Amino acid sequence: MLKRIMPYLTRLISSNSVLGLRRHYFEIKRRIKGEAHRVDIFLRINDPYSYLLVQVIGQFHARFNIEVRYHTVLNLSDTMYPEKKLWYQYAVIDAGRLANMYQLAFPPQIPANDPSIIEWSTAELLRAEINASRNESLTNHLEQIHEIFTAYWWQKELKQQESRHKKTGEESLSAPPIAQLLSHNEKSLLQKKHYSSAMLFYGGEWYWGIDRLDHLERRLNGLGLNKEKIPRVEFDRSYARFLQYLPATTLANKQSAKTVTFYWSARSPYSYVALVRLVRLTQRYRIRLTIKAVMPMVMRGMAVPKMKKMYIFHDTKREAEKLGVRYGFVADPLGKSVERCYALWAFAEDQGLLVKYLLSYARAVNSQGIDASSDRGMKRIVERCGLDWIVAKSYLENQSWRQQVQANVSEMLELGCWGVPSFRYGDQVFWGQDRIGMLEQLIADDIQQG
Repeated sequence: MLKRIMPYLTRLISSNSVLGLRRHYFEIKRRIKGEAHRVDIFLRINDPYSYLLVQVIGQFHARFNIEVRYHTVLNLSDTMYPEKKLWYQYAVIDAGRLANMYQLAFPPQIPANDPSIIEWSTAELLRAEINASRNESLTNHLEQIHEIFTAYWWQKELKQQESRHKKTGEESLSAPPIAQLLSHNEKSLLQKKHYSSAMLFYGGEWYWGIDRLDHLERRLNGLGLNKEKIPRVEFDRSYARFLQYLPATTLANKQSAKTVTFYWSARSPYSYVALVRLVRLTQRYRIRLTIKAVMPMVMRGMAVPKMKKMYIFHDTKREAEKLGVRYGFVADPLGKSVERCYALWAFAEDQGLLVKYLLSYARAVNSQGIDASSDRGMKRIVERCGLDWIVAKSYLENQSWRQQVQANVSEMLELGCWGVPSFRYGDQVFWGQDRIGMLEQLIADDIQQG
């Protein structure tokens, strides 16, 4: 019974009507309390995305009539980062690409992972936070934060500064006021139902780093908080030029000889959005798309806590809506549904209908509430993409796909990616549907140079 109801519940809680009511409730409560429009920002010194955010938040703040509060965190749950080492290695590469996109500073070399430097720099951020709470100006606070982050990421005289503070007896990370504030900030992050750094919190909703600032910009613009004569959205460069890098006349007689290899999971909502976009992209540029199935993280024994799952659900909804992709009427395909999807993979591929089949499946479980664990649901998925249901049904108990899927997981991990959607083009590897714009630029550059 619950399985039948869940798609309708997901459609309800992800609806624009419910979102509008939540925002209206927040705004009424804010006005009654006489509070300012406040954005809380959670930063971590060794998070590359926090460093990028620190560089743009000053000019972002200057554009809007908002109050900003900074909160330093350090200790994040390992269950939220199942492959923490791979995450960090990829994050610094990805942050470098983002820095290039937005013309921000980012070091060519990764800082040494020195626990004493991390702790000392964190204590510096917390000291600045304490000083700001004693009525120091917000501008001065941001300048201090920027200086500390710059010193850490560019390794500027940190050892000398740390040594000097030890000699003068300044408070360390274990000193009561510093430790208490750090603990308070980390508890506040969890109480507000998030688990990561480089996060902005406004009116009950979370926005991750530079990549989600465009959603916050649109929200603040809608509230009339933009100080500019013509309100704009500045942080949308990952999306703004999708399918627009080269005119049709240039593409008529050219294409890239390379292949886009896409690691895809039947359960991942971001994989669904990425699939829709990558199909459009590769069709436009007439480039080959190879899709490789990956077992969902939960089915690989990795934890996806409820807090993380709910953030991904709501984030996918707003990303999908921005991109014109339907999402929210979700029939979670965990378990049997995923296995049945993969069992028909080779059959669909042999018929030359793999992409159509995967699109049909992904839309069914993510936007149409279709239960793929039932024959009725799979019959609908299969037939509308042009496959024969009678033949397909005979493959549903097939287990031969498991070995290939495991090989795909191993291959993906070797590339430095722990989850989906991940994709490779030449020697470049990306994670996340919001990096497809970077992929497109690479493809367009190859075509022009070829």
